Amino acid sequence: MTKRWIVLSAAVWLLAASQTFAANDIIKTIKGTKIEGKIRRITPTEVAIEELAGSEMVPVNEIDSITFAEDPAALKGVRINVGKDNGQFEEALKNLAKIKVDTIERAEIKQDIDYYRAYAEARLALLGNRDIVEAGKNMKAFVTANPDSYHYYEAWDPRRPAGGDQQALHGAGILRAS
Repeated sequence: MTKRWIVLSAAVWLLAASQTFAANDIIKTIKGTKIEGKIRRITPTEVAIEELAGSEMVPVNEIDSITFAEDPAALKGVRINVGKDNGQFEEALKNLAKIKVDTIERAEIKQDIDYYRAYAEARLALLGNRDIVEAGKNMKAFVTANPDSYHYYEAWDPRRPAGGDQQALHGAGILRAS
């Protein structure tokens, strides 16, 4: 009887744990590692993700991408459009226009949408295909409204992913409009 109780308890615990993490957030690191779980906290410098085995703090400069469990399909496409060496910024803006932001509940997803819109516009402005002053205003609005985003430092210099110094956008004319 005791063995049955232990087996039953273990089965119930595993079922509960699998339900907790059924829809996982995924952090992909620059080394190619995937960390799956539930993102619990985001700061400009690190992201806390809770896995079955415990919590892990991932430094932002080691993150290639984050996919949230509730991401709209179009947002996944946007990440591909603006990804390394893709440069499909017009396509990214088209995909962003398909997203019904008012139906999204998770703040981190809304932040990503705002960031990728400002980022695509800034990159197009740097290529001469958008108004650089308007792009600067949009990026500045993102940075001001989202000081806790993991994109915060990256947003200061949309010319290069994963960071940049705070004067870079001023030099490029992106934030001069603010």
